[in-house]
Amino acid sequence: MGVGARLTKDGKPLMGALIKTDQELVGSLLYLATGTRPVISFAVGQLTRHKSAPRMEHLAAAKTVLRYLKGTASLGLTYGSAAAMVGYSDADYAGDLDTRRSTTGYVFTFNGAAVSWTSKRQPSVDHSTTESKYIAAATAAKEAVWLSRLIKDLTVTAAPMRMR
Repeated sequence: MGVGARLTKDGKPLMGALIKTDQELVGSLLYLATGTRPVISFAVGQLTRHKSAPRMEHLAAAKTVLRYLKGTASLGLTYGSAAAMVGYSDADYAGDLDTRRSTTGYVFTFNGAAVSWTSKRQPSVDHSTTESKYIAAATAAKEAVWLSRLIKDLTVTAAPMRMR
């Protein structure tokens, strides 16, 4: 989706075959975001929130994600550098205009590529940017602990994980 694009419940509703087309498109994007394209996770999360009552703006946003994927088809996850695992987390304060909830996002990279990522709406309404970022950091820290234990189980040595 474009920078600053925000989807809401308002707008012209989709009718007939366009509803099925929109649902199939978002389902396919969700599959890609889960498996190989973590960079579209935020946009797909925004799109999935409106599947019960899709609007023309939502279909246009999904097509924008498709155009992005077409332009970046030659890019992919590349493993190979001898880098330690690093985690990044962030949040957008009150990014959902309908519920005023923030969205948490994190990604963990290992040996140069993403191995774990998510983008999801926080369960509560936050009172400040600091609070939303704290919740995102705590969510990422839980994942960091799990990944550290997994690496320790798979290898004999485990280095401390950096979080940014």
